[in-house]
Amino acid sequence: MKRKFRIDFKDKDGIVNIMAASLEEACKYAKDIFGSSWKSVEECRKICDEELIEYYKRLKSVWKVGKEVGMSGQQVHERLKKHNVLINNKWTKDEEELLIKLYKKQDEQLFLDMIAKEIGRPRSGVACKANELGLTSYCRPRSKSSHEKRMRNKNAFSKTKNGLGVSTKGGFREDIGIYVRSRWEANYARYLNFLKDQGKIEKWEYESETFEFHGIKKGTRFYTPDFKVFYRDKIEYHEVKGYMTPKARTALNRMAKYYPDAKIIIIDKTVYYPLRKQVCRIVKNWEESNGKVPFEGDWTEEEKDKVVKMWEEGIPKKEIAKIFGRTEIAVSLKAQRLGARRPNRA
Repeated sequence: MKRKFRIDFKDKDGIVNIMAASLEEACKYAKDIFGSSWKSVEECRKICDEELIEYYKRLKSVWKVGKEVGMSGQQVHERLKKHNVLINNKWTKDEEELLIKLYKKQDEQLFLDMIAKEIGRPRSGVACKANELGLTSYCRPRSKSSHEKRMRNKNAFSKTKNGLGVSTKGGFREDIGIYVRSRWEANYARYLNFLKDQGKIEKWEYESETFEFHGIKKGTRFYTPDFKVFYRDKIEYHEVKGYMTPKARTALNRMAKYYPDAKIIIIDKTVYYPLRKQVCRIVKNWEESNGKVPFEGDWTEEEKDKVVKMWEEGIPKKEIAKIFGRTEIAVSLKAQRLGARRPNRA
């Protein structure tokens, strides 16, 4: 079977592409379709090349020409290369000297876009040439500071630091004294400290033990749980997972196979969110994605007596919260936990 190829024909309405196995067959198709209005292949190709040359002289880019006429940039380049009309994109000595001169004028705040406009070349080409000449400097002035660019994203700082200067992603936490990989791990470590203070656990360790899967030569060969929790009569391994990756799933499956006696507890969304709802206002230095730390501090005995009295007197919780300098939710929770009751409505 003969390989089909595309042949361009010129019609009064424009260029038409016909797939055929030979030139004769293509001409036959063109005559059946257009009648006497079509031109020969040779004449058509000559006209098309002339049009491509006109497009290229105006747009000065094979990719822009291709987009304009419905062809790829490589096809345009191959056809224009035969006519030797392609513009030489090599930098001249005058252009290089002008680029060096403009880059040295940092006091005039000539930024990359302005330099590209001055030289008449694309921004990317100017940047590559400047890097090649060793002109690029991280200390040069910029059109917009990195701080202003980051501020375009409303959640930019929630990924790094919140309003209190506490890291919300991976990093060292001073209150727990360890480096953690996520905000969830940091909060769970604080929760374990809370349980330790309550006497419910003896101690905990962070990534202190690594399990090796003997006999496995490829893939996941080791697994390190996030937390090793010590109880009076047992040891558990707690793994904090916001989402389960294939690698983590493989590690857990191999843990069940090679170390069946090790108890692994997964702290995923179904566990973390209810836990967060219960203890986020009790555990100190709890971190939130919006940059707010909801911990309100310990209540003194005097404050507890006052909040119970004011709650039972029917004072609005908004006023009580304003008096104690706390949130309305914190006041409601504390009053309910202390057994305070609102007066019955008449």
